[in-house]
Amino acid sequence: MDGLTAAGLTQGYFHNPQFSTGALACTCTTSSYNSLQVSLNRRFSQGLMTQVNYTFAKSLDDVSDDTNAAGTTFLLPRDSTNVRLDRGRSNFDVRHQLRGGVAYELPFGKGKPWLSNGIAAKIAGGWTTSTILDISSGRPFTVVSGYSTVVPGTTSNADFNGTPQSIGGVTKTGSSVTYLSAAEKAMFSSPGLGDLGAGRNIFTGPGFFQTDFALHRVFAYRERMKLEIRGEAFNVFNNVNFSQPNATPTSASFGVISSTLAPPRILQVAAKFSF
Repeated sequence: MDGLTAAGLTQGYFHNPQFSTGALACTCTTSSYNSLQVSLNRRFSQGLMTQVNYTFAKSLDDVSDDTNAAGTTFLLPRDSTNVRLDRGRSNFDVRHQLRGGVAYELPFGKGKPWLSNGIAAKIAGGWTTSTILDISSGRPFTVVSGYSTVVPGTTSNADFNGTPQSIGGVTKTGSSVTYLSAAEKAMFSSPGLGDLGAGRNIFTGPGFFQTDFALHRVFAYRERMKLEIRGEAFNVFNNVNFSQPNATPTSASFGVISSTLAPPRILQVAAKFSF
């Protein structure tokens, strides 16, 4: 960074020393999104239907929103004269995403291979199952120093930490869930005065996996009278999907994951009567 001196670093680096810190509001940021999308839809015989969608994508921008994590304060660029220093993966960038669904009419009841006659056909027939699978890679996050190296003593535009770009793996020990090992934590170093550190959103958090299941049937009494019964299981395998880890090295909980994205398995039964 040209023009920095020891005195300038001590007082804080300003392009015009007559002014202190301030906020920048403009429409000067840019973003880009590129993706490869593949979709498969197929209706098979015997009441089987499937749909699978896969997206390989990359989203880049200078800033993904105009607020910080608390949602109350403008995010300041590290250098207001060069906002491209903050260009990186969007906060919502997901590199791989696979979503698929399967619907199947159970082979019971009238016109089906099994239990096609009598009272058994009336009870077992007409039921349909559906399954939804959602798999995606993790979202990016930024490791920050927790303080500004450009304006000493402030945290309004905390600068990023320098560190290797490949880290992480969820490890559960007792009730503690960590994303960074002790050796990985030791690789992080606080940037010095005037040092902008590593890039924005160069790390990737935990991925996501969830399967939902449903079983339903429609009972038709008359032309306008129908009763639909549904049984649903959300996150049927009770898979734990972790949130992002604490990304401030000065925090005692640095690298620790303290929350989850999706709730545990939920079971519910519903009925709807139409007339």
